[in-house]
Amino acid sequence: MDDKRKLKSAFLFIVFILLANTVVFHFTERWGWIDSFYFSGTTMTTIGYGDLVPTQPLTKIIITFDVLFSIGIFLYAITILGEMRLKQFGSISIPRPIRHAHALRKRKQRIQKMTPTNRKMAEIFSSKEERKYMEKRLK
Repeated sequence: MDDKRKLKSAFLFIVFILLANTVVFHFTERWGWIDSFYFSGTTMTTIGYGDLVPTQPLTKIIITFDVLFSIGIFLYAITILGEMRLKQFGSISIPRPIRHAHALRKRKQRIQKMTPTNRKMAEIFSSKEERKYMEKRLK
């Protein structure tokens, strides 16, 4: 099975689990639909704020097994996304030229906001390589 199909299956399964858990919590805990969905999502993503807590014994048993299953599926989907990124770009991180260009663009914006004296000092102390790169890429 190709990666896109795996990812689609995993996300459909996540949606199914979220909806099934929402129904279970709505009827066993007598929470509203929004609260039930919210609890399902925060539990699946391991955030767990603690503002909603299961009080019924049946719900506690269900959530114990459900957490193991739903977190596994959620992590599986994230793993597939990472593998797809790795195959597409050869790296998970942002490529260096993109980071460098972004940093230089931000620096140029900061320099433009400076007073003329400070702007001149910043331009004097920047490296020749950076100035050439800025002139070429950021005009």
